[in-house]
Amino acid sequence: MKRFTIMAVSIAAMLFSPVIASAKEGVINSKGEWSVAPTFEEVKDTGGLYAATLGDSPANQSWGFIDQRGKWVIKPQFSYVGSFAANGLAPAAQNLKYGYINKRENGSSSHSLTMPPIFPRMDSLRLA
Repeated sequence: MKRFTIMAVSIAAMLFSPVIASAKEGVINSKGEWSVAPTFEEVKDTGGLYAATLGDSPANQSWGFIDQRGKWVIKPQFSYVGSFAANGLAPAAQNLKYGYINKRENGSSSHSLTMPPIFPRMDSLRLA
């Protein structure tokens, strides 16, 4: 018998949901099968990619983004990450500065920092 706790359901996709099993988090598909094994301290659905961390306390948490298979597409390097907006951008922080990550792949088939983390506050970021 499978035992896990559903953390959130992605209304947009209705295909994959972050869950907790044995004090670790992963992602299950709509059939209840693991698409990402429960190996992370925390997983958040951010709209297309999943924010994930291996750190077990706020002091050593570095956030990055994984795909629906659990592969890192943006390596853990941020102290904070937000959800992706319709324009494909998500806020992220490094060293108490904020910028934006682009979830859309650039020409080199990798995701990138569209706006480097140089702003001292989130409200100083205004995108059209």
